[in-house]
Amino acid sequence: MAENTHRPVLVPERVRKMQKEKRARTLKVLSIYAGSILVLLIGISFLFHIQKFHITEIVVSGNKVLEEEKIKEIVTRRISGSYVFLFPKRNALIYPKGSIEKELRDTFGRIETLSIERTHTDTLVIHLTERIPKYLWCGEKNEETVPECYFTDEYGYIFDHAPYFSGSVYFKLYGTQGMDMNISPIRQHIIDPELFTTLISFKDGVSRLGFIPEALVIGTEEGPYDAKILLYGKNNTPEIKFRYTDDVSKLYINLKSAVESEPLVSELKTKKGTLNYIDIRFENKVFYTFK
Repeated sequence: MAENTHRPVLVPERVRKMQKEKRARTLKVLSIYAGSILVLLIGISFLFHIQKFHITEIVVSGNKVLEEEKIKEIVTRRISGSYVFLFPKRNALIYPKGSIEKELRDTFGRIETLSIERTHTDTLVIHLTERIPKYLWCGEKNEETVPECYFTDEYGYIFDHAPYFSGSVYFKLYGTQGMDMNISPIRQHIIDPELFTTLISFKDGVSRLGFIPEALVIGTEEGPYDAKILLYGKNNTPEIKFRYTDDVSKLYINLKSAVESEPLVSELKTKKGTLNYIDIRFENKVFYTFK
């Protein structure tokens, strides 16, 4: 039987020479492409470095409480430096608009609307509107400590720290039922916005009945779904107790019926200033006490 043997295939000198020339041509073409791209990038970079197209002025409009210099400081920092060491972020055509908007919103919860535009090749204008303080949220109700309070808008959105106010300059809100207390309360809603506006409408209804609401407590020691409106009183703080998950329109009808009917309507007049609470947590029943 014939024995199979493997013999090395000898590549002719001519073939080796052709392969070598092919590799050389490929490297040459790649070098030309790479060089062309590099020259193009350098040329574009040169164009982007022309001072005429650089942002040199920052204008802030619409701010009333927010400090203009702090806003400008963030914008200036964001347009400093370059992309990949070639393209200046200060160039009006490629400035980082998205990251500027994000940092401004993350830093200032008071900003409600925000837009950024170029009015000239060298001017960047920051247009904004600020949220209007409507209520104060003061955490959990605690009589033993002075609470740290925050401003909220009309939908219960917490957006900024509030200074200390004596008296009832703002209607106060207490409770953390719908919040994550492991993070800052700023940029959180106290509870669902739709539910919040419903509770505020109930508070307004209480005002129409002749009471003076001063605070709303959402979630009490009596139950997580219990709530109470604290009323103004010369000698004490009367309360209207209810469950905030109940139909607010029915709650208001029951309360209105009670305070406009005997014997409560007379007692509110004769025992003025001594009301302890009115409890409307029980369907079709209203309980109340005086001191």
